[in-house]
Amino acid sequence: MAVKIRLSRTGRRNCSKFRLIAADTRFPRDGRLIENLGSYDPHQVEDSLKAQFDRERVQYWVSVGAELTDSVHDLFRTRFPEVLELIRNRREKQLKKKRED
Repeated sequence: MAVKIRLSRTGRRNCSKFRLIAADTRFPRDGRLIENLGSYDPHQVEDSLKAQFDRERVQYWVSVGAELTDSVHDLFRTRFPEVLELIRNRREKQLKKKRED
């Protein structure tokens, strides 16, 4: 089962809000999910209210192999760089292991 951390759209027309979810790649964007990890509201004025995530659960899903979509990756680049560092370290370990074999 391939798991991705992605955004699921909620809210009404012209007032979109998003949920950060862990979902199987075989399910549609707003379909079945594994776990709700937080929310993102681009219309909020304050930066602290725009994105609210459960950091521990996001780190857990990344540590077990979940991939980030491009939009989530861009969102985390400014708000949650620790997760991106965790992904880089995991990739480096995989490359070292391949080179040793």
